[in-house]
Amino acid sequence: MRAFFFSSFLLAALLSWPVAAQLNQDSLLQNWKNEEASRNERLAALHTLGKHWFFVSPDSAHALSLLLYTEANQYGMDWYLAEALVLMGKSALILGKRDSVEAILEEAYNLHYQAESPAGLANALLGQGLFHLFQGLNQQALDDLTMALGYAKQGGDPELLAETYISLGNYHAMHGDLLTSLGHYQQAYTISSELSNRWYEGASVMSMGNLYYLLKNHDRALQNFQRSLEILSGAGFIGEVPSLMLNLGNVYAQQNEHQQAIFHYKEAQALWLEMNIEGGQTSALLNIGETYLDWGKPQEALNWIEEGMQLARKQKRYWDIAWAKILLARVHLTQQEFEPAIALATEALEYAQEQDELNLMTDATEVLYPAFQGTGNWQHAFETLNLYYTLEDSILNLTTHLQLLDLEYSMMAKMDSMRNADSLKLKEVQLAVLDQRRRTQGTTLTGILLLSLVFGAVVFQRFQVTRRQKSRLAEQKEMVDETLLSLADQKHLVDQAYQDLTHKNKEILDSITYAKRIQSAILPPYQQFVKCLPKSFVFYQPKDIVAGDFYWTECVDGQTMVAAADCTGHGVPGALVSMVCRNGLQRAVREFGATTPGKIL
Repeated sequence: MRAFFFSSFLLAALLSWPVAAQLNQDSLLQNWKNEEASRNERLAALHTLGKHWFFVSPDSAHALSLLLYTEANQYGMDWYLAEALVLMGKSALILGKRDSVEAILEEAYNLHYQAESPAGLANALLGQGLFHLFQGLNQQALDDLTMALGYAKQGGDPELLAETYISLGNYHAMHGDLLTSLGHYQQAYTISSELSNRWYEGASVMSMGNLYYLLKNHDRALQNFQRSLEILSGAGFIGEVPSLMLNLGNVYAQQNEHQQAIFHYKEAQALWLEMNIEGGQTSALLNIGETYLDWGKPQEALNWIEEGMQLARKQKRYWDIAWAKILLARVHLTQQEFEPAIALATEALEYAQEQDELNLMTDATEVLYPAFQGTGNWQHAFETLNLYYTLEDSILNLTTHLQLLDLEYSMMAKMDSMRNADSLKLKEVQLAVLDQRRRTQGTTLTGILLLSLVFGAVVFQRFQVTRRQKSRLAEQKEMVDETLLSLADQKHLVDQAYQDLTHKNKEILDSITYAKRIQSAILPPYQQFVKCLPKSFVFYQPKDIVAGDFYWTECVDGQTMVAAADCTGHGVPGALVSMVCRNGLQRAVREFGATTPGKIL
């Protein structure tokens, strides 16, 4: 099971301030350095700079958060103090410095609570939710995100509300609740469309791609990921690029295009290394290792998995540690090293059961079953396969039914064989004494066998009926999910077309308005009329922005000539003709010396 990112869950759930990439940093720096500016203006500039740099360099954002904390504490401005703590905690979380993150975010929450700031509380809770998710505390993470949504609705900040919907959608998608996830993404997309915010637009498209990935609709997943990459990288949000590269690699891996998958994983890992984001590096390293395993290259996988395990332990990423143990167990399994494989997979299974992580539990049992078979421990193999069947059934995957039946029949056969062998030995020793008892036991065993066969046939028939029913339900659910996703994509296209049409209409209107300024410039100024005709006035009111009507005056040798002209056409065509006609009047008088109306015309 590979790691993947929903709108860069490392960043999207952390960032409740998606600022524009074209931020005017010079202006903000000047505001911060301007000692004559008010304290609020200076701290606001520093706060905005810190939020912006979070996208590009968490290290820089962390340093700015420390500076903001010092200044806000000196001035006694609690709101900025709390925001500095939120930025400090989130950047530390990204950088893997998690020892004090919980206390920092808790202090930020308390300050915002005292200030009765709903938006601030939502912001702090988003950070706490991600922290608990990294710690493997899923229920606490869900509680934090749900509370954040309530405060975000009260806060009056649409961007924060959209961010919270995306974070909740990410959580539910990661835990298999795709319909709930889709509802949250649609809410976020509606808000982002109204805001014309490129970050949220790209994040929504990326999240849709992840849902298509989970539904194994590879073409639609690739289209959404590539579209999201164009939107976010084009807008300058480089922090999202490695997440998208990782998700593209997952799609290729799901299609067994191992070389393409590894290429994208390595690109993501290199970008995260450059950005000093160890959490992303861990996911990329383990994904590379798993892909080499699927490719049948366990020795090449081993180094990547061990490096990922080291980073996961360093950051105390318990989910990744469990995943790495499963991958290492798979490596041992390929080498027929069953005992270390069992030990590692069992540790991962215990963690997964504590946290109710179905996917991890399924992966662990997939390793344990063949490992127990390899050691000849049939009882544990049966128990593991039974657990695997239960897990797969809970996530609408019924492929293990036949495996379970095969194991039951094989174990029954082994037990019958053992009983028969013991019975034969006993008969050899006490044949004369127990002859009648043997016949009685034979009859009893025959009856039991017949009953077992009848019971097995009934159970098998019920399995078949249940399998068909669940398969139909799963197909219908998949059709509904794909229809909802298709409708969301169509709405996105309509909204985009509307925005393009509005932009083009504005460009045309601006051009015509500028043409009006040009046409006004060729009309004689009012002072010229007053000079030539002291007792005069001008009433000029075109029907459209530009017009085919114009007036003209000229004073030559004491003579005053005035013309009011109506040219062919209206609007833009008429305005073009008026330019030609005005030029003709000028030439007739100035170049050809015409002074009478007839000659001028």
